[in-house]
Parts: sequence; structure tokens; C-alpha cells
Amino acid sequence: MEKVLGEKITPYKNAQLQRVPFFLHVPGVKGGVNHTYGGEIDVVPTLLHLVGIDSKEYVQFGTDLLSKDHDQVVAFRNGDYVSPKYTSIDGKYYDTNTGERITATDEAKAYKKKVGRELELSDKVLYGDLLRFNKLDDFKPVDPSKYMYGKDQETEK
Repeated sequence: MEKVLGEKITPYKNAQLQRVPFFLHVPGVKGGVNHTYGGEIDVVPTLLHLVGIDSKEYVQFGTDLLSKDHDQVVAFRNGDYVSPKYTSIDGKYYDTNTGERITATDEAKAYKKKVGRELELSDKVLYGDLLRFNKLDDFKPVDPSKYMYGKDQETEK
């Protein structure tokens, strides 16, 4: 990427290069540019609200990009984050607008803690049993000890 851009790619610059535009076309709505910070997790809540579906009862981490209450702290899977004010990369903090290294403020540290908590919860969803939320009367939980997948399956035979 350094050859393409003709400049050194610092960790801060690399984080900023992760930004990708998100385009929506909504018939009957005047277009424009919205510079809201958001991530992939915000797409579904945004689309659900645009088509009129109330998603309050769904388990989701993102928020509607078009809502005034949208959370603009965007977590990276490794615990780093970007926001309109701060960028945190490898334990270092930067002013998002200037790219200058800064001493972490209480607000920047709170964002870091929030991102850590969100990733912890995300891991529980990714690696946990999502059927634990199922309240159907005829639902019978599966005993995971009766199932084995991957290389260990061959050994077990």
C-alpha cells in the first residue's frame, strides 16, 4: 500500500484506510452525504429500521446509522477502535482528525473499555449456544458431548 499511496503506512493510517463508503438508495428520500462512523454490525439495524421493522427484541450489537442515538465508536476485532474524536491502535491513542498521538483521555479510555466489553459479548454469541434464547415448548436441547466434528472425529472412530 505504501507504493500505491506513496507514503509510509503507520498503524494509525492503516486504521483510517479501513474506512469504506456505505451507499443506500431509498426511493422517495432526498440523497446526501452522511459522514457517520459505523461498522458492518450497523447495517442490519439500519436496514431493518428503513423497512419499518422494530428490532428492539432482536439480539444485535449494532445501531441504526441514521438514528440520532447511533453509537459512532467502531470496534475492530482485535480491540482497537475508531471514533470521530479518538482512534486507539495497539494501545496508543490518536486524535482522529489530525492523526497526532495523544495522551488517553478518560473518554478515550472509556471507549476502549466499552469496545472490550462488546467484543467479550460478541465472543459469547460467536462461540456460545444461541439456542439458549429459544423458549419454544417443543424445543429439546442438544447434548453437545454426543457430537464431534473435525480431525478428532476420525480418532474417536
